[in-house]
Amino acid sequence: MLAYAGGDAAALAELYRRFSDGLYRYFLRCTDSPDQAADCLQDVFVSLARQRASYRASGVFRHWLFRIAHNRAVTLIRRHRPEDSLESVESRLPASPDDPAALAESADQTRLLWVALRQLSEEQRQVVLLRWEGELPLEQIAAIQGIGYEAAKSRYRYAIAKLKSVLAHE
Repeated sequence: MLAYAGGDAAALAELYRRFSDGLYRYFLRCTDSPDQAADCLQDVFVSLARQRASYRASGVFRHWLFRIAHNRAVTLIRRHRPEDSLESVESRLPASPDDPAALAESADQTRLLWVALRQLSEEQRQVVLLRWEGELPLEQIAAIQGIGYEAAKSRYRYAIAKLKSVLAHE
């Protein structure tokens, strides 16, 4: 980011290469819509471009980037409460003609996890997704969400317990 902030336009392509997949998955799990996820991803990189002149390396870049992503996701979720759609999840599953049994098992696991994630509160789901997709520590998640460390830790612990419970009953 410092190279991009310093005027190296090629550095933006490298940032996109490094972070776009994780951001896209984060948005996809937040919105349940490939189109909205792609729009959110684009919004994050537009925001990154706008903020490049004022960027200061005061912490881990990934944390700063996922703070932007989290804020975008919260705005979108507040505006549009997506309906749970198993068909939309299935449509995003990768096709693998090499091993149909593995594909079926993967599809089942993805469906179960998606259903379990949708049963979490929005606050719990955001903590889990920031942790899994953003690979952020709980301290940074707490800062992003504007809550204390113990609250983030508690949300994560309760979310994992609920996910385990839901998945155990499926």
